[in-house]
Amino acid sequence: IVAAIIGLSLCTAAYQAENLRGGFSSVPAGLVESAEMVGMTPVQIFRRIKAPIALRLTFPALVNEAILILKASSLVSVVGVIELTRMAQDLAGSTFLPLEIFASAGLIYLVINWIVALAGALIERSLPGVPR
Repeated sequence: IVAAIIGLSLCTAAYQAENLRGGFSSVPAGLVESAEMVGMTPVQIFRRIKAPIALRLTFPALVNEAILILKASSLVSVVGVIELTRMAQDLAGSTFLPLEIFASAGLIYLVINWIVALAGALIERSLPGVPR
């Protein structure tokens, strides 16, 4: 289980870092220069200008990555950790109803991903300055 958690964490960390890097590099240089001219400290510039803009720009990609890592968690069953896919395999093997069991597992994954996507859309809509 530790290897699976480390593997998934490293995978998603790389993608999330790249998403955030892109967001921070998208912050217009003129805004940062203006903030420096009015006497803001680097921490204030980061907190009040860079971070909010980068978050607004990258939020959809961050939510998509969260959904992808949720789906990738089914790969954890390969290393023997009991999770939804592994439980479905065990139930299908003991009940001889693979279609019903895997369809139910797929439906559960669909509902979970739909909830995460809906929550991400609601949070994105509530962020100030995000065009609707």
